Formats: sequence, C-alpha cells, structure tokens
Amino acid sequence: MTRYKVFLVLIHACIIAGSSVAQSKEKGDDVYGIPASPKKITENGKISLLDDNAFLIDDFVNGYVLLPSNIKRIGPVRFNGNVAIFNDTIADKTTRYSAKEIRGFVAMADTFSVYTDTTIVPPTPHMASFGDKLFIDKKFIKQLIYGERVCLYKTGEVQNTARLLTPMSLEAHAVFIGARLINGPVVKNTFYLKRRGEIQYTLIPKNRKDFKKIMAKYFRDNDAIVQAINGEKLAYEDIEEIINRYNKKS
Repeated sequence: MTRYKVFLVLIHACIIAGSSVAQSKEKGDDVYGIPASPKKITENGKISLLDDNAFLIDDFVNGYVLLPSNIKRIGPVRFNGNVAIFNDTIADKTTRYSAKEIRGFVAMADTFSVYTDTTIVPPTPHMASFGDKLFIDKKFIKQLIYGERVCLYKTGEVQNTARLLTPMSLEAHAVFIGARLINGPVVKNTFYLKRRGEIQYTLIPKNRKDFKKIMAKYFRDNDAIVQAINGEKLAYEDIEEIINRYNKKS
C-alpha cells in the first residue's frame, strides 16, 4: 500500500472516530452541557427525576426573573447554583439576583422558586452554655413536578472541588444523587414535597426507615399508597410514581 493510500485510510478512520465522539457527546450530555452520569431508567423508559443531575445553567437561555413586585424582567438568564444572572441585552449589562431579592426565575423549561432553609446546629462541647444556633437563609429550589395536589422540588448544594471524580471516588461520594464529573462544582441534590397552596416544604429522606415513617404520614389520606410504602413496595426511588398516583386521586 502506498503512503498516499495509508494517509487516506488514516483520515477516514479519524473522521469516523470524531463522528462517534460527537454522537456520544450529543446523546450523553444534558441540556446544560453537564456530562451525564448513569441514570436510572424506569419501566416506562423514562429517566428518573431523582437521577437527573441538571441544576446549574451555565449558558444564558431565554427566560425571566420575577421581582418582588410581581414584575417580570424578560430576557436571557443563567444560574450558577447560588444566584440568578439576568442579561439586559438593551442596556448591555448583567444583574445578579440572590434568593433574597426575587421571587424566582424561569430559564427555558426550568422553573425555580424561593424557599426558606432553616438549620439548627447544636453547640460544641466548649460552647454548650450558648445552646443551639438557628440559621435561616433563602435559597432557590427547582420545580420538577407541578401536580394538582402535590409537587416535587429539589435543591442543589454547590460544592467546589479541584479534582476529577473518578468512578472509585464517586463511590465514596455516594451521598451525591447527581454530580458534575469534571473539575469544578459538584452539586448535591436534596428533594422535597410541597402541597399546592401550602408554604412549607417536606424533606424526602433517603433512609429507608425515615422514608417509610414520614411518607406514610404525608400520604395518609391514600390507603393504597400507605400500604405500599409500609410494605416496601414503594420506596425512595419510586417517589415519582407515588406522586403521580396521589395526584390522580380525585
């Protein structure tokens, strides 16, 4: 085989390899370009919301921010996990909004509301006389299911990391339901339920014992769901099915 023919074969091989990588990236990455991690596929072929790691919005997309006065600022929006960044294309300037400054924002198909995060921290041994400390902060929460009766939300705690998470290190970080497997921020997801018309959000515990106790009480007006939860036929991984069943009840 001449050098020219060898050269043509190598070029053809590179084109095929490049096409395969592009197709893999297109299928594997989510809408925000975050590398996809393994996701649970339900029986109906849908990806479980609990395994969907999309929370940050790296690029500006069409949307709006909702001001306290209920006025919408319509335009490109992105989200870094802590603040919503609005791009005023007319004035050619960006404005950063914390959860304390707006009621929420919409970015393409994603809706973010504001919730109040309350944390009680017990005192350290040498500070016991001061008692518990109460921390109250407003944060953004992402709407996943907007049901007729019960809705599903999630928050993402952004934790910066300077190293690449390998499959082995990901095992050690099993607490993360979704993570960005790149140098940079890692997002720890937490999921909540909220009834339509209510203010408070109810944490969905991952621990099997706590899940049964809290969820059986939360859905106590649906005997079939409570029996399935207590009988461990419905668990944490089935929260979407639980919500859908509950919302269908008239």
